[in-house]
Amino acid sequence: ELSKNPDMMEVITEAGGLEPVLYLARSDDKKVQRDILTALTTLSFLDRNKSPICMNGALTPIIDCIDESQNGTTASKLACSAIANLIEATDNMQTIFNHGCIPLLISALESESESVRRESARAIGNLAVSIEYCDRILELGASRRLMSCFQRRNSECQRFASMALG
Repeated sequence: ELSKNPDMMEVITEAGGLEPVLYLARSDDKKVQRDILTALTTLSFLDRNKSPICMNGALTPIIDCIDESQNGTTASKLACSAIANLIEATDNMQTIFNHGCIPLLISALESESESVRRESARAIGNLAVSIEYCDRILELGASRRLMSCFQRRNSECQRFASMALG
């Protein structure tokens, strides 16, 4: 809970707290990877952590947690949120796109969970702000699922879907 405080995120990062989390993310144990997902997601809000998280072995375990049917709603929401945060660093966009997580994010738009839908729409919207990726996202079939966000009453999800649709 301490890591949700912006000042504490900075203190944790300054004290070298990101490295042990990245070490655990590289574990072959899927349970360990899910257990540290909250820390990775929280630390991914800091700009200075976005590239290290993406480039030092944590991206694949995060992507692996997007599938709600395999990992549960909480893990899926955290994974979508982490991807949305990491995409905010333009240097990470190509790497994230190349890791093939966009189809998983598009599927997450159909979740029963409003928070999973919102965070997946945010991730797709953050990537779609780059013209280079907007067309590619739509080619992957995102438009119909993004449009379904407008049938729900969540204004944040609608805003993120609007970003993605350009």
